[in-house]
Amino acid sequence: MWQAYPITQTQSTTLQFQINKQDELLSFAHVIQLWQNSAPFRSYFNFLLAEVPFEAFYWEVALMIKTKTSLPFEYLSSLIAHLCAISFHIKALFKNILLQIKQS
Repeated sequence: MWQAYPITQTQSTTLQFQINKQDELLSFAHVIQLWQNSAPFRSYFNFLLAEVPFEAFYWEVALMIKTKTSLPFEYLSSLIAHLCAISFHIKALFKNILLQIKQS
């Protein structure tokens, strides 16, 4: 049905994608309409985000105005390195707490 394609990878910490359906790129307007009205598309987009190979990241799209909604939809996923470090420390803390609980 839908397919996401990486279009550029400017750095090892950034991935950029476009989505098409039946070999036609989806526009911003179409993606917005699908987000509003299509549970299967929302699930698919959530799946795409869950598959991003970064432990902590944010995703964004270009600034959008009405005159540009016909442009092909693109989104960018970027690594947030400092959140990865925090996540590592939180996991270590919980592991240590669990170990202390088991020992008591």
